[in-house]
Amino acid sequence: MLEKKIVCVHCGKEIQAGLADCQACGALIERMASQDVDVFAATQVELKATPVEPPPAFLILRSGERAGQQYRLAMKQILGRDNAEIIIRDPRMSRSHASVEVFGTEYLLRDLSSGNHTYLNNQIIQQPTIMKHGDKIRMGNTEFEFMIKER
Repeated sequence: MLEKKIVCVHCGKEIQAGLADCQACGALIERMASQDVDVFAATQVELKATPVEPPPAFLILRSGERAGQQYRLAMKQILGRDNAEIIIRDPRMSRSHASVEVFGTEYLLRDLSSGNHTYLNNQIIQQPTIMKHGDKIRMGNTEFEFMIKER
């Protein structure tokens, strides 16, 4: 009996046939025909998934004496006043206030149970939220703008 199996080479998880990307890691599946695999044989055929790079993105500081400073975003960065990759000296920010994480080709903003909340476009975020080009982020008295650079 032959059965179609697709395995993501990025994370190793099995992918449901017919999907365009891996549900576990977000990697894009190359447009390849599924290959038949004899499930009783000792070996399996794996199809390659191409990891997708997100577009380059930045947080631009829009308040305070360092207004205009740009922070290039990486896979995951913590923002806060002390215990963070992006440190902002704002007494109303928590030590580890929020994080920005890459999810597939998108950037998620997540509040890290901060004391004064994280705002996206003047709305408190209570769960990870996808950011869009031009979004305004506020933590404490500090304001940022999220910018995506076109390739």
